[in-house]
Amino acid sequence: MRALGHPDTPRPPSPVGAESLDDLVNMLRELREWAGAPSYALIAQRIKQHREQRGMHPGRRQVSRATVYDCFRLGRARIDVELLTEIVQALGVPPTEAVAWRQAHATAMGSASTASVVEIHQSIPPPSTVFAGRQAELDGLSARPLGSTLAVVGMAGIGKTELTLQLTARLTRQHSYTGGSYFVDLRGYDASRQPADPYAVLRGLLTAVGQPAGKVNRLSVDQQLSEWSAWARDRSFLLILDNATDENQVRPLLPRRHRGHVIVTSRRRLADLAHVPQTELQPLALDDALELLTQAAVAARVTDDPTSAARLAELCAGHPLDLTIVAAHLGQHPAWSLEDQVRRLESTPRGESIRPALAVSYRALNPDEQRALRLLSLYPGPSISAEAATSLLDRDPEEAAKLLATLDAEHLVRHDERGGVRLHDLVREYATWVTRHEESFTEQRAAVRRLIEYYVRGCAYAFQQVTPAEDHAPRLPADHAHRVPTEAVSDPRAWLDAGHQPAVVAATVAMEYGLSAPVAELSAVLALYLAEDGHLAQGEILHRLATTVEDPQHRARAHRDLSLVHQTQGRHSDAIRQLELATAAGPDPLPGRTHNIIGGIYNELGRLDDAVRHFVLAEDEARAANDDVRVARSKNNQANAYRHLWRLEEAEKLFAEVVEASARLGDTLNLQAAYYNRAVMFEAMGRCDEALHDVDAVVAIAGQHPFRGILPASHNIRGLIYQRLGRYDEAHSHHQRALETAVDLDDASTVGESLTGLGRALAGAGRLDESITYFERAIAHAREFDAPYNEGNALNGLGSVLRRQGLVDDAKALHTQARELGERFGDVEEIARSHVGLGHCASAYGDRRRAVHHWELALARYGEMKAPEAEAVRRLIAQPRPAPIGLRTRHTRR
Repeated sequence: MRALGHPDTPRPPSPVGAESLDDLVNMLRELREWAGAPSYALIAQRIKQHREQRGMHPGRRQVSRATVYDCFRLGRARIDVELLTEIVQALGVPPTEAVAWRQAHATAMGSASTASVVEIHQSIPPPSTVFAGRQAELDGLSARPLGSTLAVVGMAGIGKTELTLQLTARLTRQHSYTGGSYFVDLRGYDASRQPADPYAVLRGLLTAVGQPAGKVNRLSVDQQLSEWSAWARDRSFLLILDNATDENQVRPLLPRRHRGHVIVTSRRRLADLAHVPQTELQPLALDDALELLTQAAVAARVTDDPTSAARLAELCAGHPLDLTIVAAHLGQHPAWSLEDQVRRLESTPRGESIRPALAVSYRALNPDEQRALRLLSLYPGPSISAEAATSLLDRDPEEAAKLLATLDAEHLVRHDERGGVRLHDLVREYATWVTRHEESFTEQRAAVRRLIEYYVRGCAYAFQQVTPAEDHAPRLPADHAHRVPTEAVSDPRAWLDAGHQPAVVAATVAMEYGLSAPVAELSAVLALYLAEDGHLAQGEILHRLATTVEDPQHRARAHRDLSLVHQTQGRHSDAIRQLELATAAGPDPLPGRTHNIIGGIYNELGRLDDAVRHFVLAEDEARAANDDVRVARSKNNQANAYRHLWRLEEAEKLFAEVVEASARLGDTLNLQAAYYNRAVMFEAMGRCDEALHDVDAVVAIAGQHPFRGILPASHNIRGLIYQRLGRYDEAHSHHQRALETAVDLDDASTVGESLTGLGRALAGAGRLDESITYFERAIAHAREFDAPYNEGNALNGLGSVLRRQGLVDDAKALHTQARELGERFGDVEEIARSHVGLGHCASAYGDRRRAVHHWELALARYGEMKAPEAEAVRRLIAQPRPAPIGLRTRHTRR
């Protein structure tokens, strides 16, 4: 499988950047040249060898030279992603890097791969009450010490997952997992979804353990692996990786050192993981099989007819799942004897895709129950709510509940602790097989349409209830209002929190059935919620799906919504690219919005003149459309940019206009933003009472608003006000609350500001060593997320602390960096601060003349700003010459 590669380019070419299938094919051609241009026949032979190594059925190992050649041909409508992955590995791409080709394929096909849709459960499902045998395996596995990684392997239906759940119940009684418990279905053999992308799982795990999603998405694969290893090294945690395809899928997720238990289940031996002890499950022995039948069925019937009971165990081949299903059928049909069940199993055809016990149970169902099982298999998520299942089945709630209860009693589905419905992967595999043969594509498509429209209605209604004044999301159509899910009506916020992820999963299925219009609706409905509440990974998947729809207006909107996700993540160039694609697709139906978004990006990048230009263009567009709401929003953005430019009179005048207009128009979001921006300005001007008034107004509005995005920023402003008033303990408390909330929301900008605020509050309180840690974190964060304003602020803060500790050379270097950064981005405030700091450094050296020179430069800047700091600088200039302080160098620290 390995190729030598080109000697001058030891690493294979990357597929990143492919935006069409032709792009991907051209990159595939480059990869073949890099690999030494092997013949298509040789590539086919390598694929066959790889399939043999994986233990694939002999009838499916062969691939023709023509099939391989066809993947290198331009002008294709589609390429099979599994074959593409096999080809790139045959050309020498390591399995850990082949995932990039899968992702590029998803992008080129214009949709998000279901491989990237993963769910990390932060609790372990409870085990079944029916369990027999396996005591030796349980005893051996539970005796493994903390720090162990284990694997449970065996054929489908042999009871791997159930044994693991029984094991985890025992382990949690023996150990305290302070790092948490996590369960991930890797979907290695899911009939309806691609196996989970291991790096998507890795990102999900990092987010589940507390890493900000925006930060995780920016890390390289190596950095993500390093972060995961560092977290696991000192944590006691329980991680279940269920249903793995092979070693390549789980290898990135297995930390070499940890203090917990990691348990993997798979249908195949994980031969390449030599360091992982593997327990291979065999079919249950006869006594254990009979015990399982006894537990699950009526014990007397098993005892009264031991011969038939033994024959049932034989026909089920000792498979726990089959035995449980047969026992459930006996329980549901008391008139059936064990001999009747034996004869039914003996008469079942033994097709490769049909398991006898499943076939018996399926055929015993009435037509409505059979159809319900088929349709449930269309939803690929781990669990579907009872109400969503009702829409999928197209039944009234009472009828649907009866159907689901029957399927549960037959052990074909399982209700979870929240009332949702789960299918065992083997049941799903069988149901999917039956669906392909017995359910027309038209009926399948109609069911998926009902499901995606159910989520559109629920999300639209819930969003309207929690943000009645927001006009970003489409309104719920009048003819849909009476069909709103009752769960969304009873608790709209909880509906959004619980329903957005299954809605995204449903969208991936809907796209497979060509249902692009409701996917575009869902993308528009959820855009603001996903961005403001930090569900950025789901937002990226959903909006990327919607960018492929035919309707140019929907496509343009999806590109704009995707740009908002990228902007929140700090991916500014990607955000601008999406806006360019949006503009190319069609005009923005909300006048001025695109210019406002672009201006906001330039504002974050410190390109203030460009920001103002776009905000003015946004106002012009809105005014031409007689859209007073968007005129006010554009003015708010302009005023905020003027604040950064210290054009304070213009800013204050505009803020007053915006507050009056937004209050009159009932635009609470813009009113809240205007109060916040003006509070920032008043604080910088030293007008603390007015600043506190506006912060209180922000918080009052936020109490009626479901999104918390502005609250951490408000805590930061309050912290700065208290610093100016000398109340450093209160300031520290508010900056800490801001940091905690911003991390939860994955708000990169506010995280950086909080770190700097904590550094300044601690420095003001005299806790210098602690403040250094926060300033250093703030600088690293600002550089990672391209935040020049906060970087300059943190550099000056750290310089001030180091100077107070006698590290004047280091302080001077930091103030110089801050000054250069401020001059590059026009940050007048940090330029002034840096000159104050440089003046103090010169004074420490005894160079009074140079110190005064820097202070005079600072005074000129503060005078332009009309900032209260000007008076303090005047006193520095007027003070008598101080004695030089004792100097140290930074290398005496650490």
